Amino acid sequence: MATITRTARIAAPRDVVWDTLTASADWADWTDLSSSVRERDGEGHPDGVGAVRQIWAGGVAKVREEVVTFDADAGIYEYVLLSGLPIKDYRGRAELVADGDHTVVTWTSQGKPPLPIPGADRVNGVAMGLVIGRLLSGLEAEAERRASRQPAR
Repeated sequence: MATITRTARIAAPRDVVWDTLTASADWADWTDLSSSVRERDGEGHPDGVGAVRQIWAGGVAKVREEVVTFDADAGIYEYVLLSGLPIKDYRGRAELVADGDHTVVTWTSQGKPPLPIPGADRVNGVAMGLVIGRLLSGLEAEAERRASRQPAR
């Protein structure tokens, strides 16, 4: 199983980063995704536990993911892949930790290839790292943009 972790220190308060990350319908506004649509609302929050989203990447791949952990107090957001990519047992986890007026986001993804092909774990790891890196860069830019528009506390 391939596991990758990417970390960013974002110049925005944790609540701003959390709100940006957990509003999946807005993801296409700050990523290179073609669209992101909530198929089913979650419990207690539209993007809470049980929420299912459809993500279109480049108009080619339709990915479906389900939120399995939505804990704003702990800053933990986890999701699993339902369909759309050749990865088995995929799980993503974003953990947000306040660091003064910044937020440290650690995004971990893991999954395994559908067939036991030599080297496939490495290829999956590289691909997951690229995707999560781009998502994290977009999250950083958008959260910092949103934070800059908030009145000073």
